[in-house]
Amino acid sequence: MAGSAATLATAYSIDQNKTEPTNTDLQALNKEDINSFDRRWAGTWNPEARRISDAALLGAYAVPLGLFSTHKDYKTIALLYLETQLVTLSGTNLAKAMVDRYRPYAYGSDAPDSRLYEKDTKRSFFSGHAAHITSNLIFSAKVWSDYHPDQDNTWVWTAAITASALASWQRVRAGWHYPSDVIAGMLWGGLVGWGVPEWKMSNNNIRYHFSIHSGTISSNIFYYF
Repeated sequence: MAGSAATLATAYSIDQNKTEPTNTDLQALNKEDINSFDRRWAGTWNPEARRISDAALLGAYAVPLGLFSTHKDYKTIALLYLETQLVTLSGTNLAKAMVDRYRPYAYGSDAPDSRLYEKDTKRSFFSGHAAHITSNLIFSAKVWSDYHPDQDNTWVWTAAITASALASWQRVRAGWHYPSDVIAGMLWGGLVGWGVPEWKMSNNNIRYHFSIHSGTISSNIFYYF
């Protein structure tokens, strides 16, 4: 977790040097400078799709809460989940701070000036929504599968990946990201959502101890790297 905190601090420091786009900056943007894979989405602005993507993000956060809040090992799972979210966030923020990529709506869309002339217009790479949606759903699929190894969990993984892709695609439709931004975000979120619980649980790196002695409650987390 210390590494994630350091990465977040680094990302924040770099981002402080990012400036708001000016009218000259926006006027100089040329769709032809965008790679052919992403180009067709330049100039997109769809507030309804953005609202759908925001709702999907909230729904993704609700999945692990609904699945594991009453689990017998919920304390261990909660710690795993916290680190998964911190790693996802820190990696996403660092990429956004280091890469100045204008969002699709900056290319002559109907986006309001209040949106165009802010720093966030230059934070297209990569998609935070895609990263966090995928991280939440893949984490849920991974932990569920680990606790149910004798079941056929194909449907769990299929549902997690499909839902991640469909929800993340709304960011492209909204004009907030290019397809490559969403793909990169999903890859990062999927890697972290699977990798953190895989590494921690397979190496028995987390222990949670709870006890009561003489009326005093003691709660300790032992966390090994």
